[in-house]
Amino acid sequence: MKKRDIIIVTISITTAIICIALTFWGNYKNDGVLSPDAFYGVLATFIGICATIIVGFQIASFVKIHETERQIKEVQKERKKMLDEKEQFQKEIDFVEKELSNAFIMLSRITTNKLFCIFAQVVAIVSDKIKNNPNVTLVRYQRLHQDIQNVKQEELQSLAKYVCKLRDLDIPKGVEHYTEIMKLHIEIIEILDNAAKTQEK
Repeated sequence: MKKRDIIIVTISITTAIICIALTFWGNYKNDGVLSPDAFYGVLATFIGICATIIVGFQIASFVKIHETERQIKEVQKERKKMLDEKEQFQKEIDFVEKELSNAFIMLSRITTNKLFCIFAQVVAIVSDKIKNNPNVTLVRYQRLHQDIQNVKQEELQSLAKYVCKLRDLDIPKGVEHYTEIMKLHIEIIEILDNAAKTQEK
C-alpha cells in the first residue's frame, strides 16, 4: 500500500474513533447511563467506521487504478514511438540496400573485368530484397547465370568464397518467379562450389 493510501485510511479510522469517543463522553456526562438513543448512536458510529474504511479503500483503489491506467497509456505511447522509429529505421535500411544493389549493378555494367562484374552482380543480388523486386531479381539471376558460364572455372576460384553469401540468401516461397529464381540460384551455387573444389585439389 502506498503512502497516500495509508494516509487516507488513517484519517478515516481516526475520524471514526473520535466520533465513538465523543459518543461515550456524552454518555459519561449523563451519569454513565447508556440511553437507547446513545446505543443507536454507538451502533451508527460503528457502521460509519466500517463504511468509512470501505470508502477509504475504494478511494485508494480508484486512485491506484487511475495511476496504473496512466502508466499503461505512457507505456503504450512509448511502444508506439519505438515501433514508429523501428519502421522508419527499417525503411532507411531498405532504401540503402536498394541503392547499394543498384550501384553494384551499374558497376557490373561498366566494368571490363569479368570477375569483378560477377562479384558486383552477386553483391547486388544479396543486398537487395528479393520479395520487393522479384522481376528485377529474376533478370539479375539470369544475367549472372549467363555471365558466370562464360568464365573459366580456374578464374572463378577467386569468387568461390562468396558462395556462402548466396547460399545463406533467403528466397521466400511465395515470391513471384520462385521456381525460376531457385533453379538459377542452385545452378550458380553449384558452379561456384565446383570452382572451390577445383581450387582445393
